[in-house]
Amino acid sequence: MRTAIENEKWEDARTIVKDVYAQFPFVEHVGLFSPDGTIRVIAPGFPGVEGVNFAHREWYTAVINSKKPYVSEMYYGATNQNTIVIVVPIMNEGGKFVGLLTLQIITDTLTGWSKEIDVGQEGFMYFVDRRGDVAGYSNSPAHAELPNFSQRSYVKRVMQGESGIEVISAQGDQREKIVSFAPVAQYNWGVIVEQPNPPAFVIRDKNLEQRLMINGLILIILIFSMYFIARFIGVLNMYRQRERIFLDSIGDGVVAIDRYWNITLWNKTAGELSGWSKEEAMGKSLREIVKFISEADRKENITFIEDALVRGKIGFMNGNTVLIRKDGAEVQIGDSAAPIFDKKGMVIGAIIIFRDVSQEREQNRHRSDLAYASHQLRTPVTKALWSLEAAKDKKIIEDMRREVDTAYQAMQSLSRLSDQLILVSKIDQKIRQVEKRAIKLTDLFDPSIKKANESGAQKSITVLSPQLSASASIITDQKLSKYIIDEVLDNAVKYSSPNGKVEMTAEIKNEELVIRVEDFGVGIMEEEKPLVFVKFFRGRNIDTTAIAGAGLGLYIAQEYAKLLGGKIWFEPKEKGTIFYISLPIA
Repeated sequence: MRTAIENEKWEDARTIVKDVYAQFPFVEHVGLFSPDGTIRVIAPGFPGVEGVNFAHREWYTAVINSKKPYVSEMYYGATNQNTIVIVVPIMNEGGKFVGLLTLQIITDTLTGWSKEIDVGQEGFMYFVDRRGDVAGYSNSPAHAELPNFSQRSYVKRVMQGESGIEVISAQGDQREKIVSFAPVAQYNWGVIVEQPNPPAFVIRDKNLEQRLMINGLILIILIFSMYFIARFIGVLNMYRQRERIFLDSIGDGVVAIDRYWNITLWNKTAGELSGWSKEEAMGKSLREIVKFISEADRKENITFIEDALVRGKIGFMNGNTVLIRKDGAEVQIGDSAAPIFDKKGMVIGAIIIFRDVSQEREQNRHRSDLAYASHQLRTPVTKALWSLEAAKDKKIIEDMRREVDTAYQAMQSLSRLSDQLILVSKIDQKIRQVEKRAIKLTDLFDPSIKKANESGAQKSITVLSPQLSASASIITDQKLSKYIIDEVLDNAVKYSSPNGKVEMTAEIKNEELVIRVEDFGVGIMEEEKPLVFVKFFRGRNIDTTAIAGAGLGLYIAQEYAKLLGGKIWFEPKEKGTIFYISLPIA
């Protein structure tokens, strides 16, 4: 309820107050006030009271100045009953004053408790407030105007914080009597016991017990007040705890911000996804803590939040949004932001919901890869079937051989694509193991260069090999390293012009083997540079029907380089391309 009062959600507070009021029937009214002293909620309802300002009342000034609970003087209320008011300041978690709680209690309840205390057959107990008004006096009817004893000596003393005993001389037909009094200093009240003189001395041995009982009653009153307040706060905390449990049970990150982008709410999942704790995030600017960027261009992606905060509309993240965690790691996320409105319909903040969609995107990517792979497999199969069908109709052996040769090449492409799909599957499942051992560079390069020259012979392309020391060696996985070199050389030969050349050099530099492969072929288009290492990508500046391939080779080569702790990159030229391979030597 403290949160409801701080945010001026008085109807939410009214619901809680009604539940609390029902548990304490001796409370006549429970009231909730805004900081300026205006009553916002009263339970049960009291026509014409809500909205009235009570800042002129003494109890308001006292609580505002001390920020402590206050017990008012007694007064004859509008319901024709003598009443007292307990006023308690309500503070938020930061110690800021956000409102007042008032409990209006009928004084008959207080005096009823006092009558249960034994002060002798002719003795009686009553209470005086800070003005000297009396409740529970034996000669005063329960609902009568309050008598005032402020001029009596013992009342003056108790109002000054003194305790003691006085003997009051007989006056008229009244007997001499003994008065015992003690203050309730914290609230400027007093408790007084009167007895006729003879009975008082008869029971003088019980004085100590009576004094203890008086102080006990005072303690009971204080305990009761504190118990009620504790119960009330307990109910509030129960609601707050329930809301916190609900919030932290949500599997999505939930963050609320105000109109200035400062974080006002941060649930458990938001902390787990971002790496920032609630203590680190609360009160900070969202853009300082949460980094939403577009995966494609690496620019900040907060358009969906602006839709909610500025335009008052629900905004959705685009499909390639990532969250930069506190440790720098990236998490693929998705979901939305919604505006928060006040009673006037003005946007005062936004709720941002986000969740990890990495698995969903991975599954979608696999489905897309499978569909594309199926298409790629269908092409060589169809080509082989057409060629074999045509060969059946040929009468001349040479024509038949030509068609069968075409079918054979198509099946070779199919076999290579199948092998590559198996390698991609192992990469995606992270089950490809690295087995390093010492290997001479000549044993690593010579088979690849020989294979590239054989392939290039059909187009009269020469592959120039690097000059290497016969004893030079590195520690690496031979199969992975050989695949990377084969793939780069094969691409250089495929995309080179006839009668051209491919130059390959290698050197060991800074504990790395750096391989350079340069071709003078068709090159790479500017807009396609970011896609070179993407699965199934093939350039638009080549005839893909004439040059076999599925666009998986460089993707596999890059992933293998990462497994070995190296990297692969390229530099485009006006004519041709230079590819680099960097592998650790140990």
